[in-house]
Amino acid sequence: MNKNQITVLILIVVLFFGGLIGWAVYRSYNLPQPAGPANGGEDATPPQKVLSLNAKVLSVDTENNSLIVESTKDKKEIKIILSENTSLIKVSFPENPTPGATFAPIQTEIDITGFKAGDIVLINSKEDITGKTELNNINFVHILP
Repeated sequence: MNKNQITVLILIVVLFFGGLIGWAVYRSYNLPQPAGPANGGEDATPPQKVLSLNAKVLSVDTENNSLIVESTKDKKEIKIILSENTSLIKVSFPENPTPGATFAPIQTEIDITGFKAGDIVLINSKEDITGKTELNNINFVHILP
């Protein structure tokens, strides 16, 4: 073998091994890491509080000032106990808005008699509602259009 052939052979071997090392380094940085606190997995942050709920009214109990609703997310029945501090609002839109105009929804304060079965409501609580079947610390209940 002459000097040029040996140089080309050495160059090919160096490129081959350099490529293997580069590929190995590249793969080690792009592999999915196991989930966990150190890698941003489920245990990295505590679960967030859930303070609101979209639901459908199933029944209204005016004597006990409460509503039975069904969560639109997981279809669970939840009893909503209203207090004198709970804001009850019916949200509506203007009847004939000007095309292209912006408008704000109309919010009308109501009492418990303004609710009926089938109403879609937004409920906001002062405390976490996760997993609860009865809520009694309610900020507001809005009947949605």
